[in-house]
Amino acid sequence: MSSNSGLFDLLKEALEFSQALGFAIAANLALLVYDICLTLNTEIEFIWKAPWSSMKIIYLITRYLIFVDSILELAVVVLPRPSERTCLQTSQTIQLIYTIGVLSGT
Repeated sequence: MSSNSGLFDLLKEALEFSQALGFAIAANLALLVYDICLTLNTEIEFIWKAPWSSMKIIYLITRYLIFVDSILELAVVVLPRPSERTCLQTSQTIQLIYTIGVLSGT
């Protein structure tokens, strides 16, 4: 009977961690949106209206790729039971985003 109790406790702990992780990712997204709202006018004036350059591309990658990353991470935590294929594709996409982030200097 104690092994069932231990398994139940482990499952409960994993679910609580998953829920806390989902809340943390959602809070991160909320802060990102808040940051965009605070700086959008300046960004439009100095970034979006500027001619295309390597610095503009790096800025846009580092500024907005984090949204894709956070949404994918939230989906992994929130989806009830994603398939193995979905998990693999999501994991590979997140790894690609991390790599792009590192290469772009973040």
